[in-house]
Amino acid sequence: MTTMDLNQRAAGVLLHITSLPGPHGVGDFGPDAYRFVDWLATSGQRLWQLLPTTPIGPGDSPYQGVSAFAGSQWMVALEPLIAKGWLPPPQVPAFPAQRVDYGSVLPWREQQLRLAWDGFKAAAAVADREALAAWSVSQQDWLDDYALFMAIRSPLNGQAWWTWPAGLARREPEAMAQARTQHADEIAFWQFVQWCLTRRAPR
Repeated sequence: MTTMDLNQRAAGVLLHITSLPGPHGVGDFGPDAYRFVDWLATSGQRLWQLLPTTPIGPGDSPYQGVSAFAGSQWMVALEPLIAKGWLPPPQVPAFPAQRVDYGSVLPWREQQLRLAWDGFKAAAAVADREALAAWSVSQQDWLDDYALFMAIRSPLNGQAWWTWPAGLARREPEAMAQARTQHADEIAFWQFVQWCLTRRAPR
């Protein structure tokens, strides 16, 4: 955001990304987000307050996320993944148009992300593989631990970390090293998902 003259009047909106319209059950960083920004600009709005965009926690709350640095996987735009050929155009269920049915939307969207990961592994261009690798290295101060946490958490059905096996809960080096080996592909998947949040959707 550019610095505004505090003496100049300005208007804006408060709207979470998930409240945007879109074809995939919940608002995301797809084409509708760009159209909304264009509308804000043409209507003279100068501020857009987003609320947290981190992964949601219990009760679908963005204020109880598992990371202060990661973006919500549910906001990944599917259009760039389709355009790249990593994800086939999905058959979208008849999600409610006026609200988000998290119970049905989130499992479906995770399925799409996993299909895109499979497509990426099978057919991504060298340049895209290198871009993902370089981005992952540039973000490793938070991304490595986040991806490992999610990779361990996923097969445990999201159980709280203090209920995990003692070696993992205590971050014992041997247990952590074993988890990195055992869950290598799942770790790579969660890194891929975060990278996808940086992919610009076609407008």
